[in-house]
Amino acid sequence: MLSVVSPVFQNAQHIYQFAETLSEVCQGLGVEYEIILVNDGSSDSTWEELQKIVTRLPNIAALDLVRNVGQHKAVMAGLSRTQGRWVIILDSDLEEDPNLIPQLLEISVNSGLPSQVLRRKLAKRGWKYRVLRSVFYRIFRKISDISYTPNVSNYGCYPRALIEQILATRTSYPFIPSLINKYSRRVILVEVDQSLKFQSETTYTAGKLLNHSLQIVVNNSKKPLYLVAWVGLFSSLVSVAYSISVAIEFFAKGVAVTGWASLAILISLGFSLTIISIGILAIYVSTLLDLSINSSQEFVADEIGFGTLREQRLE
Repeated sequence: MLSVVSPVFQNAQHIYQFAETLSEVCQGLGVEYEIILVNDGSSDSTWEELQKIVTRLPNIAALDLVRNVGQHKAVMAGLSRTQGRWVIILDSDLEEDPNLIPQLLEISVNSGLPSQVLRRKLAKRGWKYRVLRSVFYRIFRKISDISYTPNVSNYGCYPRALIEQILATRTSYPFIPSLINKYSRRVILVEVDQSLKFQSETTYTAGKLLNHSLQIVVNNSKKPLYLVAWVGLFSSLVSVAYSISVAIEFFAKGVAVTGWASLAILISLGFSLTIISIGILAIYVSTLLDLSINSSQEFVADEIGFGTLREQRLE
């Protein structure tokens, strides 16, 4: 059996076109399948459109999340409902072509390995998005503890065992590509040119992308904590060295203690470093709190079509 999971956000205008194409592709495979569409707290009429889709197209179910929890959490909510031996994950923004599913499935079934889309050329975006994306990946590679290939997509075909490992991971902010790398000895990459595909408007503002980056790094790396420790040690050494130099100047050479400017600079520097350190520690503590009180299931407000899918499995 094949399961397909797709997160949906603010896509009322195009979601039926996507679902119809996806349904046709899955029917053409000649295998048993299920499609799970996850509405990630859209404020437009996306959920109403998904309800229509479930009643009109076969083997489709949909989840409605209480609020916008992010693409990767929405995927996790959908994965928790899948039953397929193989699972396809893809976005619903029409930039990712459902017609690649047969190729991805064939590669994975024949090799027994996950297959994943690598976007060699991306859909065109504004310069701000491109710059922020480039900066994010550069920083991510430097300070994260995981190997990650830039421009790799969630879109891919994954075996049941890998999906179970991903679902068992305790994290308050999952990042699907990193989890796939973490639990896979090898992933087959399929290169795709998205530059000529339908270009949807990105929902990632600068603030959202920054928060996304911070959350991913915190949940996948302890390096920021070590960085805080080293910066604290360095600033302490600078302060001690400065104090010794002042003492030497005063006692050995009789030179009066320098003015308040230097002292004010050191105090300001120390205060800034303290605030930054507290902020980083607060993010980690907040992450632990989220991990202890939240799960993907708690975000589900409504669902439709799962009863029909269960009945079809029993037949």
